[in-house]
Amino acid sequence: MSAAEQMNYNIEDLISAIDKRWREKVELRDLDEKLFIARAGDAIIGIASDADPTLLLDLALNSGLKHVCQFSNLHLERELNTSASMLISPEGFLHHPLSTILKPTLANIRTEETLKQFEVKFSKAIEKQNILSLLEGYLGQHIRAESLIDEIKSVADELFTNAIYNAPFSDQKTGDLNEMDRTDSSVKMPDGNEGVIFAGTHDKQIVIGCRDPFGSLKIDNLLDRILKCYQEGVANTMRMDGKGGAGIGSYMVYNTAASYYVGVQPGCSTTVCCSLPINMSSRKRGQIAKNMHFFEIRGGGKDEPI
Repeated sequence: MSAAEQMNYNIEDLISAIDKRWREKVELRDLDEKLFIARAGDAIIGIASDADPTLLLDLALNSGLKHVCQFSNLHLERELNTSASMLISPEGFLHHPLSTILKPTLANIRTEETLKQFEVKFSKAIEKQNILSLLEGYLGQHIRAESLIDEIKSVADELFTNAIYNAPFSDQKTGDLNEMDRTDSSVKMPDGNEGVIFAGTHDKQIVIGCRDPFGSLKIDNLLDRILKCYQEGVANTMRMDGKGGAGIGSYMVYNTAASYYVGVQPGCSTTVCCSLPINMSSRKRGQIAKNMHFFEIRGGGKDEPI
């Protein structure tokens, strides 16, 4: 569906585009008409025509809105169903994130395995360069533009870095980041724990994601750090000591993504993904209005499969 066709939709049309399993359980709100406060437990999807990425962050932080789909983004109907699925059955995203993003109405373990074209597990900082090399080989099979390959590798680098240096050591209650030196290649996850970098393509889109087994990420803290980078500028938030915490890497991932997805099960797992169009110039990719999807759930256990 083209952007021009999407712009002819209205809220009533969009409701009918949501799968029957979720249609009566979610509410669509037009962000261009009014502001609102989303209460905890409200299954609301915000709809916007061309909202600025900083507005989305502000809405998520101050209005409680955790899902926004934009008319001018790609694959609007699919993104609506991804939002609905994450709102009604969030565990599904944690268990099979690629199919929840790329084929939300068919998301299950079997579809996940079909879409999962790249997957590498890790537990040590020293493994990063090998993973990025393997990822580059995979990306070269699907993407011609070197600039896009470099952007996706940078995203994977940051997701890996957060999983190794932040997730295992952050305060589980407050989400306060550690003071780990990100240049220390001896850092590793506690014994028995592994993260995973994964990727898949479908319908001229690629999804790159990472899962860690800790669930220590606090979504509001993440969004606040990203928003501060937009408001104050990357140079003013940069730390020169090699330690994490400034949010610059997360800002880069969010800024690169056409759609950004974060799911957290505290104490169990965090999954962060972003999707990008494959056959599009860097300039056009930068003009795409972002979709966002965030949630946090409680319960479950570490032995549940991705």
